[in-house]
Amino acid sequence: MELHAHGSYHLNFENNILHIEAQGPFNETVLEKFHHDTHEIIKKHRAKKWASLVTYRGNGIFTPDAENALLKLMKHRARNGMIANASVLKESVHPDLQQTQLTRVYQAAKIHSHFFSEEKSAKNWLTQYLKERT
Repeated sequence: MELHAHGSYHLNFENNILHIEAQGPFNETVLEKFHHDTHEIIKKHRAKKWASLVTYRGNGIFTPDAENALLKLMKHRARNGMIANASVLKESVHPDLQQTQLTRVYQAAKIHSHFFSEEKSAKNWLTQYLKERT
């Protein structure tokens, strides 16, 4: 899904991992569509326990409203089987701020989360995490 003024994303679900490629900026408009699309893909795969691997490209800073919307989305996901998240931040001008925002959201939603510099390590960690808990 591409909403250039509001960011873009691509979704793929494989081996109980929801792979998300996202590029900011992130606001409520893109998060509403994102929530709908992720809900549909998760419902389709019916995994009892699953995780997400999110690769953020570029400036992925969330507006305050978008951060609150993301928190609601993560709490919904946690109630629906999401047990972990791995985030990869690429080409970000403010990776420290982006990581702070995301950490705050995942902690508040009680979802185990880690940050990685590349997708392979993130996927390996999630695969092992899921294996130990399913």
